Amino acid sequence: MAKAEAVAAFGTADGKPNTYWAGLVTYPASGIKTVADIKGHSFAFSDPASTSGHLFPAYGLRKAGLDPDKDVRAIFAGRHISSFEALYNHKVDAGELNSEQLESATQRGHYKDGDLIFLWKSDPISTDPFTVRGDLPVAFKARVTDVLQNLDLSALDPADRKIMVGSGIARLVPQTDGAYDGIAT
Repeated sequence: MAKAEAVAAFGTADGKPNTYWAGLVTYPASGIKTVADIKGHSFAFSDPASTSGHLFPAYGLRKAGLDPDKDVRAIFAGRHISSFEALYNHKVDAGELNSEQLESATQRGHYKDGDLIFLWKSDPISTDPFTVRGDLPVAFKARVTDVLQNLDLSALDPADRKIMVGSGIARLVPQTDGAYDGIAT
């Protein structure tokens, strides 16, 4: 086992690790007004191994008293974009959507305010970290960590940076394993 250690993440303008949220959404004509109303309806998750595409949406359903394995007709669309498209094209009644996918859909012109109803949003979720193998020599880990924690992305073309990491991301910043402790809940 490599015992990966989180050392850096994409950072915000104020030097903090970037976050995103997961959500439960539907479309206006679905008739669904609350998370509890999703009971018995079709629901698109993205992937069983996804934090924002399954783990947090399932948590949101449970918070409303629903069993995500029994109370919804769940499908796993395979990817966030597939889950979004199933919802956008009314192939399912409700589904997961995260803020990163929402930004991407907005950039593509596939989403505008009012297209979807947001029923629940998670607390902020730490973005995927850059990691180093925990069993590497200490001095090498320290050098790699220093480079990653100080990587300046501002030299990238702004259009490329917007597509790659989001328009507000200009650097990598320090991150720790502890930032991911809340995911186990």
